[in-house]
Amino acid sequence: ADTATRWREAARGALIAPAQRKLSEMGAPLPATVQDQMQQVAKVTAQAANDCRNKRLRGELPSHAASAQCANPPMLQAFNAAHYRYMDLIQFFAAKRLEVATKIDRGEMTEQEGQIETQKIYASIQETERRRDTTAG
Repeated sequence: ADTATRWREAARGALIAPAQRKLSEMGAPLPATVQDQMQQVAKVTAQAANDCRNKRLRGELPSHAASAQCANPPMLQAFNAAHYRYMDLIQFFAAKRLEVATKIDRGEMTEQEGQIETQKIYASIQETERRRDTTAG
């Protein structure tokens, strides 16, 4: 899978699926409007990542970091518009995404190493969500 696909899948898995799974486990059917909002967030996030990646590949953006900077604002805006309750985690994700991209650009990390680092970030975000949900519940 290409980088944009991995970002999309990771964003969905790390940020959307656990919330939906938690509601389902609690026996609460996910309201269509919330589900629709999260699907729209995933769509906007994936589209922004794909668009920015393609701009980088065409030479319109000079680096992986520029691609992350291009894709992060639409992602943040989409989660904010959906009233996602852990926006600090989304902001953390955006910052880490930029950090990893910068390391790739500097040659301090390969794309594969960046993927591994990103998986660690997702695990951290998921754990933080679980901890918060347990504390709140």
